[in-house]
Amino acid sequence: MILCQTCLREYPDGTTQCVNCGQPLALMRPSPAATGRPFPDARPEPVATVHAPRVAYSAADGLAVPDVFAVPDALSAQASMSAAEANIAAPIDVWVSSTEPLYGPSSTSTSTAAHLRLRLNNGKVFELSGKALYLIGREDPANGIDPDIDLTRFGGVEGGVSRSHAVIHVRQEGYFVEDLGSMNETLLNFHRLLPRQLYELKDGDQLRFGGTTALVVIG
Repeated sequence: MILCQTCLREYPDGTTQCVNCGQPLALMRPSPAATGRPFPDARPEPVATVHAPRVAYSAADGLAVPDVFAVPDALSAQASMSAAEANIAAPIDVWVSSTEPLYGPSSTSTSTAAHLRLRLNNGKVFELSGKALYLIGREDPANGIDPDIDLTRFGGVEGGVSRSHAVIHVRQEGYFVEDLGSMNETLLNFHRLLPRQLYELKDGDQLRFGGTTALVVIG
């Protein structure tokens, strides 16, 4: 027996056309009654898709905000790795506002109860007072870079300190450090900092800019 797939009428073997709907029967499948087996379901099984969460970027990053996208299971497992396992410090939930003043002498300070100093291993102490932002790096007059904390004469060249290496933010809620995408990275207590993220500073913390180490003294 042959089953018409359009109107579901059965015809004897050898019938070439359905008299009810006019459809050709030459390529039709046998009817379930003739084979004794039901037709398999032709619909595909649904495929589960793993989605990554939306990722937000600050306006200063110059990056678009991607939509939810599918990622392989292996990448999902890698993305779930904790910051401690990757030896990366976890940033605090504070965004750098694109409306803040640029790094430089025009920055005005917000009041904080404590006083911050950076003490290098050779005994040199940098006092941070009177500004909201302090650029850390090496001087480059040709490109107009004049950091507040100039490490050029304190092992900055040998230690691979970038010209614009990092910045310290002075805010009402405390002091924070931000790596500016430096080539040789910034470390806080031996943990690598993600660029363009804020990390809170505590008294006794150790900062490392490339190969130059400084002790954080607050008080």
